[in-house]
Amino acid sequence: MSLMDNFYKTRLRAGKDTYREYPSEKTIHELFEEQAERTPDRTAVSFKGKSLTYRELNSQANQLARVIRRMGILPDHIVALMVDRSLDTLVSILAILKAGGAFLPIDPHFPNARIDYMLSDSQTRLLITQRTLQAKVNEVYTGQTIILDDEVASHEDTSNLPHTGDSRCLMDVIYTSGSTGKPKGVMIEHRAVHNFIVGMTDVIDFDPDYTIVSLTTISFDIFILETLLPLTRGMRIVIADPREFHAHVGKERIDMLQTTPSTMLLLQNDEANLKTLRDLKVIMLGGEPFPTVLLEKLKDITGARIYNMYGPTETTIWSSVKELTHEQEITIGWPIANTQFYILDPNRTQLPPGEMGELYISGDGVARGYLHKPELTGERFVTQHIGDAEVIMYRTGDLARLTERGEYTFHGRVDNQVKIRGFRMELGEIEERLSRFDGLKECAVTARENKTGENYLAAYYVADEPIEASQLIRHLAKDLPEYMIPGFYIRMEAIPLTPNGKLDRRSLPEPDSSRPMLETAYVSPATAIEKQLVELWGEILGLDLIGVHDNFFELGGNSILLSVMHVEIKRRMDEQLTLPDLFSYPTIAKLADYMMSSRSTSPAARSTAVSLPRSYGGYDPAGPYAGLKYRLAQGDYAGLLKICSFQGVELLDVLAGVWGYILSEVSGTKQIPINVLCKDREQVQLQAIPVDYGQSRDLSQLFTLFHEARQAAGADLLPLEAMRHVIPQGEQVYPMVCLADGLQEDFGRLFGVAVGFRQEATQGELLFKYDGSRFGGGRMKELLTTYIKALKAICTIYQKRWSQ
Repeated sequence: MSLMDNFYKTRLRAGKDTYREYPSEKTIHELFEEQAERTPDRTAVSFKGKSLTYRELNSQANQLARVIRRMGILPDHIVALMVDRSLDTLVSILAILKAGGAFLPIDPHFPNARIDYMLSDSQTRLLITQRTLQAKVNEVYTGQTIILDDEVASHEDTSNLPHTGDSRCLMDVIYTSGSTGKPKGVMIEHRAVHNFIVGMTDVIDFDPDYTIVSLTTISFDIFILETLLPLTRGMRIVIADPREFHAHVGKERIDMLQTTPSTMLLLQNDEANLKTLRDLKVIMLGGEPFPTVLLEKLKDITGARIYNMYGPTETTIWSSVKELTHEQEITIGWPIANTQFYILDPNRTQLPPGEMGELYISGDGVARGYLHKPELTGERFVTQHIGDAEVIMYRTGDLARLTERGEYTFHGRVDNQVKIRGFRMELGEIEERLSRFDGLKECAVTARENKTGENYLAAYYVADEPIEASQLIRHLAKDLPEYMIPGFYIRMEAIPLTPNGKLDRRSLPEPDSSRPMLETAYVSPATAIEKQLVELWGEILGLDLIGVHDNFFELGGNSILLSVMHVEIKRRMDEQLTLPDLFSYPTIAKLADYMMSSRSTSPAARSTAVSLPRSYGGYDPAGPYAGLKYRLAQGDYAGLLKICSFQGVELLDVLAGVWGYILSEVSGTKQIPINVLCKDREQVQLQAIPVDYGQSRDLSQLFTLFHEARQAAGADLLPLEAMRHVIPQGEQVYPMVCLADGLQEDFGRLFGVAVGFRQEATQGELLFKYDGSRFGGGRMKELLTTYIKALKAICTIYQKRWSQ
């Protein structure tokens, strides 16, 4: 019986046909432009209180696209995009497509070596990024760069550009893990994504009145479902961070959510998320097996329609869908529009229903192949004769079978590819990197399943001497993203082999619950908080022994487990910590100290906030860690030092006094509490100096005013670490001035705006930190410029006095 005959019999048995007509000649940006024309004033995307309408998003994308096109980008040219989550993410993607290029998404959290490889291997012609991320790009990259902070497109025409290319042109390139030790780029065309949009909207209701939340990293192909698909349907997108899900979307009305089962397990375990989950209308889960226990929990929590999704990147995001809302058995359903599944044996003969074989996929969603890898493309994208036609089929490497009901079930892999938290990876890539460690003779990596059904990685090695896990982790972290780094490292006498000499992964032992070998010596918990944390960490990490100086991530922890810990600390210990707090204090000793200092400090002890005018509100692509610098002229710097000597004050008095005056003028507030840093027994403390700027309007007396207020201030100090619980909102700032050795990277986020000053032999440099998620870069530049002018004016006043 021919493959074609089997194919049509299968269709008839299932009572389904995947053929669907659609305007396959249209590109994705054409679909978006048509939607923007239909609903120009509807909100397209929101992020941290800022939004863009369809008209605004289209206009800004058109402006940037003109800049990109002038830089020589043509159809099938690759443009890399490395940005933090922001509105600029979607503006940039649409701009690249409108210019005719294909976008290569790069997660800025990737190790620098991986970023360099992706830029080099893809032969990227242009990189679009943010100033804060420039340092992650190696000098090896010689292509052109656009820094979004520079607002290079702000004066460009906002109208749609003439279209170049067609639906057969590349839309994006997604890098996935490679068995050779290097990731590989999957080339996806516009037509494949258009077909995906048609297939998904046939099965799931993407209602124009719905709001969908985007939680996925830009480098994960399912990001397209959360962004480009809803933008062709008139929906609203809310961009959020899954680690701070409730903080980002707690006040939003969210109707649709897509994520991996691992992330959903995390979200539904946090009571703060339950209301959002309860109000959802559609939940889409995929990227890894769907646990039955999770399905039952979701049914109890929400009345949303629940969908299981399946599909490799090489066949464009999701290739099949199954609604599980009223189901007990979990399957991957049936192929979406214009997509065909085949279960074949090793000779590529189709197997009958019920028999397990390798899944092959054909149809409009099949990718063009692997970028610059024709041999690998030939191995995985095979040509099969179906009747009189030749069809390109992608060999998935997944084991599956067709049930009598006409649905497909997933049964694991035929090779060494695994999925961890939804991310696909080749064990061979991890093994190749691990084998480079000096002194390591052999190694193997395998995926294990924990008690909750989630996968984790364990590494095994042969070496003359035991190797500290922390050393191996640092070695791998130079090249691999966090989700590809094993949590356990087991030394063995020999790696087990099968009778024919191949690696026998099934014989590798389960990691035990003993403490791994670390650089830090074991220290037992002493305080009540430390003992509580040791017990909690032990449960989450599955370890019997944990020292207070052991690093959470070196014990096998990862960002998902850290989020679980965040939930449990809040539930069991009633501590209102943030996820960034847990990242900042990865040992029990440091975390316990921070929790103790937080308990002993009331947020009310913090200085009073000053509100800037609403016109200062805005958004800077650099986000909470935005910054500016200004180097003072040699004469101005010398003038400031001379003033200090002449008046008997410190440089901090001059800088803080003038800064408080500027804020008083801008805000219309006379009483300005200025925060300065001081050290008390090696601990960084904060002191708030209240200054009444209504006393004097004489510029030359501002620093004297501050100096006197500082001398009169009491000794009531606030630990800096305790302040991280209270973050300013809206246009609020907590005035902060310090010398450069005290200025920390997150002071913009903590204080709203912070001023630092770096002293050198003959020059000085102003360092300006601000929260770009709340304040616009343009207004912050104006504020800094005003401050600089005031400092120069004071120097001029004193120069005139000295010359008289």
